[in-house]
Amino acid sequence: MTNTDLDPLARMVAGAAVPDPEPAPNWPQNLERGVMNERELRNLKVPEREMLVAPFFRVGDFGIISAQRGVGKTWLSCLIARGVSQGGPIGLWTCPRAQRVMVVDGEMPLDLIQERYQQFGEPLENLMFLHHQVLHDMTGQDLDLSVQAVREALVAVCVARGVRLLILDNQSTLLRSVSESEPDSWTRVLPFLLKL
Repeated sequence: MTNTDLDPLARMVAGAAVPDPEPAPNWPQNLERGVMNERELRNLKVPEREMLVAPFFRVGDFGIISAQRGVGKTWLSCLIARGVSQGGPIGLWTCPRAQRVMVVDGEMPLDLIQERYQQFGEPLENLMFLHHQVLHDMTGQDLDLSVQAVREALVAVCVARGVRLLILDNQSTLLRSVSESEPDSWTRVLPFLLKL
């Protein structure tokens, strides 16, 4: 093991230089820099975010589909994934142009996912899948987004592939250590979800 493999205390004992810790942010100064009056807010130049599903869902938005079991949440996510990936209408909504979409599935059996998407017609190049069963069969790894390394890798894959919409299906299978009834458990993954 080299000195670079040791924690800072062990490195100090071993005589290696310990890097200075990052200085703590000056929060009062930072908050003062972020405060603006209404005129400044109105005049702030904010880049327009591209619409994915008009009239309500733009690039950078975060949404949750919530309903009782068996009412069609996965079907709705399939329709949204197909609509955004090819552009065009989804019922009363519109997807202005084709965008790259990735569906991360942690629940459905692979044959059922194949069956559902085959009903939609020709396959789309802009629609990608990361399926829990395929990942496990190919790598032996479980798809658990409550693990930071897995979250970071997913973001990297999405950026590399130009993904504009990421669909996670579903919370209970992909975020195993996050409990819907324990708000504090969301603090570990909320930054990841907001970063997307």
